Amino acid sequence: MKIMHVIDGLARGGAETLLINTIQMLPHDEHIVICLSKDYEFSTELKKLFQYYTFPIKNKLHIPLIIYFIRRLIRKHNPDVIHANLLFPGIISKIACPRRIPFFYTIHSEYSKAYFTNKPFIKWIERFTARSRHHLIGVSKLVIDDYTSYIPNSGTRDVLYNFVGEEFFKINRQLTYTAGSSLRCIAVGNLKRAKNYGYILSQFALLIQYPITLDIYGTGSEEINLKKYKEAQSLVNVTFKGRADNVEKLMLGYDVFIACSITEGFGIAPLEAMAARLPVIVSSIPVFKEIIGNAGFFIETSAGKSGESLSSVLKKIYTGQLALYQHVQAAYERVLEIASQKNYIVQLKQVYQKYNPKL
Repeated sequence: MKIMHVIDGLARGGAETLLINTIQMLPHDEHIVICLSKDYEFSTELKKLFQYYTFPIKNKLHIPLIIYFIRRLIRKHNPDVIHANLLFPGIISKIACPRRIPFFYTIHSEYSKAYFTNKPFIKWIERFTARSRHHLIGVSKLVIDDYTSYIPNSGTRDVLYNFVGEEFFKINRQLTYTAGSSLRCIAVGNLKRAKNYGYILSQFALLIQYPITLDIYGTGSEEINLKKYKEAQSLVNVTFKGRADNVEKLMLGYDVFIACSITEGFGIAPLEAMAARLPVIVSSIPVFKEIIGNAGFFIETSAGKSGESLSSVLKKIYTGQLALYQHVQAAYERVLEIASQKNYIVQLKQVYQKYNPKL
C-alpha cells in the first residue's frame, strides 16, 4: 500500500509522534510525507523510512501554490490513500485530493474550542471543503461529535484512539506505597493553559504541611507565570523539571500521575501512566471519562461544581482513606483494550480497507 501523509511539520507533538510511529509500524508500505513547514525533531535515520517533501506556508497567498505542488506529487506517486493530520493540512489536502483517491483526515482536538468559536472563517472553509466522499477519523468520540455538530457534511466517521508505546507496558513497576509515607506525584505535558497547571499549583498550596510532592515535566508558554506563582506561594513541594525524554522510566520514581486538563482531544499521558501501572488522578472532562472509564480517580476542577478536589483526593490517599491501587489492574487492562500498538495498526488498516477494498 502506498500512503501519502500531509501534516504541519515534524516537530515533536502528539500528532507528529503518532505519524512517525505509525510509519515505523507499517514498514512494508510505501510512505510519502508532505510537511507544511521545515520543522523536524526526530532522528535523521527515520527519514530513510519515507519520501519527504516540505512546502512551508509563508503566507495565505502561498496556499494555492502549495495545493498545485501537492497535486503534482499526487500525479507523480499515485498513492492508494491520502491521509492528512491537523487543520491546515486537512483543508489543503481536501482541495488537492482527486475524487478517485480515498481521502482520510484525522482531527486531534475539539475544533469548536480550538477554532470555530473564535475564527468563523475557519468554520466556513471547513464547510466549504468538506465532501461526503471524505473519511473523517477522530482520536476520540468527543472530537468526532464536536466536529460534526458544526460540519455535518464531513463524510464517513471513525474513532481511532491513539496508542501507547510498548515501552510503557514493559515497565516492571512495584506497587509499594503505604499510607502515611511520602507521596510522590508526577505531571507531564506542555505548560499551557489548557493543561490547567495553575489549578494544580493552587491545590498543592493547600498541601504544604503534608509530605506530598509534585514534579512537573514539560515546557511551554505558561512556564514563566507558573514559576512566579510557585515562588510567590513558596511551594517547596513543587519542582519544575523541564523537558524529559524516557518518561516511562521516570514513572518508576513516582506514586501518582496527575492530569487536570480543562480540555483535551484525547489525552495520551494518563494512558501511558496507566500502562506503566501508575495510578492516575484526572479532571472530570468528557474525554477522560471516555478513554479512562472507571479506572482512575476523577476530580472536579471547576469552582461551584460537586466533586472532590485534587488536594482532597491526595489527602485521602495519604491518610489511607482511599486505596491508591484499587484501579491499577483495571487501568492496565483498559489501555491494552483501547490503546495498544497492535490494535491501533489493525484498526487503521481496517479503516483504510473499508473505504478502499482493493488494498
